[in-house]
Amino acid sequence: PGKPRRPAALNQETSPPKAATSPGKCKSPAILPSVCRVRPTNHSIEPRITISLLGVLFAALFDTGAGVSLIGDVVFELCKSKNVKLRCSSTLLQLASGAQTKAAGAVRLRISFDGKTRRQRFLYLPGLAVPVILGRDFIADEKISLDFAAGGYRLDNQPHVTPFTRREDCVTGATLPTHYTARPAAVLPDGIRDALNACPATSSQKQQLESILQPFATMFTETPGKTDVLLHRIETGDARPLRCNPRPLSVHKRALLDAALQEMLDTGAVQESQSPWASPVVLAPKKDGSVRLCVDYRRLNAVTVRDSYPFPSIDSVMYAIGNAKVFTTLDCSRGFLQIEIDPEDVPKTAFTCHRGLFEFTRLPFGLSNSPASFQRLMDIVLGDTKYKFAMAYMDDIVIFSQTFEEHLKHLGIVLERLRNAGLTIHPDKAQLASPQINLLGFVVDNGVLRPNEDKLRAITEYPQPHDVKSLQRFLGLIGFYRQFIPRCAEIANPLTLLLRKGEKWRWGEDQRVAFLQLSKAITDVASLKLPDLNRQFVVQTDASNFGLGAVLLQEHDNVLRPVAFASRTLTAAERNYSVTEKECLAIIFALKKFNMYLDGASFQIQTDHQALSWLKNLQNPAGRLARWALTLQAYDYTIAYRKGATNIVADALSRAPLQVPPTETAPKLVGLADIVARTSESRWGTLVSRADLRKAQQEDGLCRRVCERLAARRASGTGSDDEYDSYLLSEDGLLLRYIPQADDDSDGSPFRIVIPRKLRKSFIRYFHDSALAGHSSGSKTYDKLCRVATWPGIRQDVLKYARSCPVCQKAKPRGGQPPGLMQPVVSQSPWQIVACDVMGPFPRSPRGNQYLLVVTDHFTKWVELFPLRKLLSQRIWDCLLSVFTRFGFPAELITDGASYF
Repeated sequence: PGKPRRPAALNQETSPPKAATSPGKCKSPAILPSVCRVRPTNHSIEPRITISLLGVLFAALFDTGAGVSLIGDVVFELCKSKNVKLRCSSTLLQLASGAQTKAAGAVRLRISFDGKTRRQRFLYLPGLAVPVILGRDFIADEKISLDFAAGGYRLDNQPHVTPFTRREDCVTGATLPTHYTARPAAVLPDGIRDALNACPATSSQKQQLESILQPFATMFTETPGKTDVLLHRIETGDARPLRCNPRPLSVHKRALLDAALQEMLDTGAVQESQSPWASPVVLAPKKDGSVRLCVDYRRLNAVTVRDSYPFPSIDSVMYAIGNAKVFTTLDCSRGFLQIEIDPEDVPKTAFTCHRGLFEFTRLPFGLSNSPASFQRLMDIVLGDTKYKFAMAYMDDIVIFSQTFEEHLKHLGIVLERLRNAGLTIHPDKAQLASPQINLLGFVVDNGVLRPNEDKLRAITEYPQPHDVKSLQRFLGLIGFYRQFIPRCAEIANPLTLLLRKGEKWRWGEDQRVAFLQLSKAITDVASLKLPDLNRQFVVQTDASNFGLGAVLLQEHDNVLRPVAFASRTLTAAERNYSVTEKECLAIIFALKKFNMYLDGASFQIQTDHQALSWLKNLQNPAGRLARWALTLQAYDYTIAYRKGATNIVADALSRAPLQVPPTETAPKLVGLADIVARTSESRWGTLVSRADLRKAQQEDGLCRRVCERLAARRASGTGSDDEYDSYLLSEDGLLLRYIPQADDDSDGSPFRIVIPRKLRKSFIRYFHDSALAGHSSGSKTYDKLCRVATWPGIRQDVLKYARSCPVCQKAKPRGGQPPGLMQPVVSQSPWQIVACDVMGPFPRSPRGNQYLLVVTDHFTKWVELFPLRKLLSQRIWDCLLSVFTRFGFPAELITDGASYF
């Protein structure tokens, strides 16, 4: 959680301003001596620099005699006009006469100069002769050196000299009006220019909008700012520091990590650490080929006290927007990195890599309470404007108004608050003064709320049913939401007639119209409940052999009502995943699809696979499991088991998914199973006819059992069984099995013939011994055979046959290196060379021992035996140490290099 930052106490004293009482001296009230010790002439050089404060340019004066930076009455009046309040200050300023006076106030302002921007603390001194004085605190921080001989200054040890600013080139106190007539401090970036041009407003309105944005040009940048509104806290209670070893990286990934780490070090977001905490680094690839430095904070998150700060309710947001007609949306640049971490908690963010131990000074991605802290920050910054004309959900800010004139005023107020808080806005993600915006997956247009069309594609593009099973899945989907559809039973009647026992499948015009009407009815605006971000979300997911399905729901009136649907097909590679991996992939797909709702919220995942809880606690994940675990660590979720019979929506969507977009490479479509089986016959048709193969299948125990189960399932109309879900019968009764193809399997078919036991050796002999086979190796023979045939243990059978083939044994050359010459081990004295090895495993003894450690002296043949229960390195070392303490350490120890040695 975040906590407000307290202003640091300042105990410095300025150099004494000189009272102008003597002749020839300035008659101004108390000012710094270097400012007005002598009235400057037209030929004197004043060390001034052009700066921007609150959108106005000033010729600020460098003063190496002042320990602090000061503002005068001109800037004070400007602060009042911009609603920037000064804080009380007890800092004493020493005057030139030796007298002391108290500063009238203190304020932190954003200052821009020479293309740089920073926050600077100023003290207000009434009667100051110049608008702004930059003291030693500013000069030292920016490493500025003054060169009066060259008439300029050097910034941060740069070789070139920047000329001092002439007083007449910039606005000064005497000429500054109360309204904003000063020239702009910076140029609007291209992203804001594009958003301004895309704004559907008149030319006059665009000019007014640009005049509002111009003073804030410096805050529109991709570089994250640094706020002083609050600090992020990491409450871990009495938990001990948790330490993880760095994960090994290849040379290529080390170079990428070095570049990403150096960028974070240069921005000050990361620093070297001596913390007892340590979390491992995970590299997340970007689209441009670079990587994003991420940290696996799962163990830290497990001991962190959750921040219960609430997120805005979508219902309250829509109520606040009401009939607003003008909208602006802003996005904070890399939002989390704009918040500093409390110095006491910085060590907890430490991460380890090949370059050492480092820690974050800014809020990183992956901490469980990061979203709550950022939401608290935005609520503090917006203050009383929240719900009136501005709202923020995380780093997305929306400003809404009734008229364009009101919107200009509201936009200026919000931008001023963001700038005073030290926040920056991404220039390429802004939408300015638009009548329509996308908000949390909904379209707000002139007071009308409707769901985003992309959210409902999974329902509107559900494929037309082609058999009883697909129709049952569709009606199950509709039935789950029938309370939202008027006259649902009447509309669905032509479809339900097809489900009667003994009814022949006939898809006509009545069925087509009913299907289209139901698809339209379920996607009407009234059929979806607006999401309430203060209620718990429920995500239902499911995966089949062909696709992924997900639905986002919330409970209203004790009933789970849908918020959004999603589905997609599996790629060829994803179809090779295990059942558990497919179910995990469905969850990751749902989280990415519904991220706008689930990020920062507590939700429940309901799935019909019971083995998914392992992913949350998976140790040392690798590959795609590491990517999935990293995605999951930022979410607050639980997994609940839901039987497939009750998981209707997600199951239906996964088994009838949307086709992949045309821009993606879709897997090659496969024709009818019977056609595939017949076209594959050319590879084995000379071996056995289809009739003989079908007869052999009927006599085989395994094939007969599978066919009986398929017939019973078809007669009862029950759902598929996991054990026999991949089996099917061709039109002529040949038993086939569906096996997904690999990405590089361009010649194979997903439908394979199930070979009965009596014909297996004949098939192997045909694909290995025939003239066209050429006695290929066991693996090549298996690759050819498995394209058309399958049976349990097919690979082992093929490899065994190839190894025992007498022709291959005689004709094929022996591979590998030739055996080397025997070299005897020669020892000159006792205990010079000692050998040790392990024998076993033997039958377990009454004491649980099943191995023997054998230690032998080569010279005397002395043998020592030690019984072992397990092959543990520590136990073996203890045994060897007991021998070495009696006979001494040998000059040479020989082992076979096993891992326990």
